[in-house]
Amino acid sequence: LSLVGSEMCIRDRIKSLKIEFTNEIDIPNELSEVKIGKLELSGKIAGKGIERIKELFPNTEIKINGARISK
Repeated sequence: LSLVGSEMCIRDRIKSLKIEFTNEIDIPNELSEVKIGKLELSGKIAGKGIERIKELFPNTEIKINGARISK
């Protein structure tokens, strides 16, 4: 993917979500309103982007490019 569409944001809860970006990881703020159990992302990302994702999903098990970054 190059970006996450708004249709992902209409769900209330997602048990597990894996997204492979073709370039930069780009997660919309609206997706943080969805309760996600496990989130696995791959793509280009810098330190500030990782911190932003951790803030958006504080109660989610997150892996970015194979590395666990939370929980």
